Amino acid sequence: MIVSVDAEQLAAEVFAEGQRHPARSPERRAAAHAWASLITSSTVTAARSAIATFGDELTQRAALELLHRLTARATRTGVADE
Repeated sequence: MIVSVDAEQLAAEVFAEGQRHPARSPERRAAAHAWASLITSSTVTAARSAIATFGDELTQRAALELLHRLTARATRTGVADE
């Protein structure tokens, strides 16, 4: 079974995750990076590709890790579109 995660829902979760961290912290930057990629992409797969097109390498890696973690959580908890 292939499960896809709703990019709009994931963007909201990424934004909320970013708000849990202080301004200008590496965690907030990673969340902002992932969020920007999600809101400008129509799918999570496209957002993953977009992450690599801007920002520094450390922030890109952190954004990808965050995106992967929240995607996996959404899939486990049933927040995914089938």
